[in-house]
Amino acid sequence: MPTQPDRLPTPSELFSSDVPVYSPAMQLPDHEHLLDDTFLDQSETPVIGFQRAHAAWISPTHTHHRRLQLMYAISGVMHVVTPSGRWILPPGRALLIPNGIEHGLATHKALEVYYIYIRSDLEGVPVLRDCAVISVSPLLRELISACASFPLAYPSDSAENRLIRVLFDQLHLMPHNPVGIVDPKDPRALRIAELIHADISDRRPLSTLAPLAGASPRTIERLFADETGMSFGAWRNRLRLIAALELLAEGQSVTSIALALGYENPSSFIAAFRNTFGTSPARYFGNQLL
Repeated sequence: MPTQPDRLPTPSELFSSDVPVYSPAMQLPDHEHLLDDTFLDQSETPVIGFQRAHAAWISPTHTHHRRLQLMYAISGVMHVVTPSGRWILPPGRALLIPNGIEHGLATHKALEVYYIYIRSDLEGVPVLRDCAVISVSPLLRELISACASFPLAYPSDSAENRLIRVLFDQLHLMPHNPVGIVDPKDPRALRIAELIHADISDRRPLSTLAPLAGASPRTIERLFADETGMSFGAWRNRLRLIAALELLAEGQSVTSIALALGYENPSSFIAAFRNTFGTSPARYFGNQLL
């Protein structure tokens, strides 16, 4: 039976100075200046991109003030944490981070990814309130790949700028994937969330967990609904399914994943997965848009 994936740091942990972080200069000497927030904010180039492979790492927290960031995972799984929540970027999907949002990145294993930085003041750029993970069609995948090879400067009347307009059109068309989760802010509800983050397979009912936070089950349910937009049960199931994506990406079996994450049996896991993602676990990574 597989072990659960390493626990993702909570937002409060990832945004503290005690978390060991990865320095981009250690792995990206050829593109170190591209990861510098000052360079990205000062450059007038509409879209800047590149492709990179990483080992396991946690990035420094940072903010891109003038650019929407797009990441496409070629292989491996990326985690993104903001002060409001967390998202997972599985292979074959793209994640959008709006400008002005502080975020940290983490991967537990090897990752190959495209980084695309888009000026947020350009006409047609998607406007988002928070991070979003989207499906990627073959056309969008090729557009992202092309953007990753753009030069650092190009004229306004160029093939690059014409491709950028097509890229924006495609970004608006892609469906969003429910692979993000928001933690509650109230200390009582957050205490329950942290217990589940620490052991995703924990199946104890809220009637048992709530007293550990000094609150009634009814209060915890209300707090989760008000602060996450989901009931506690739906929130816990979403967290399990996000963890399941990482294990699926590693090639682990549906049965072993179901047992590792606390489902009663594989059938209940498959039903929950299909209800959320619209396809079975076995088909998820092959279910690319045509």
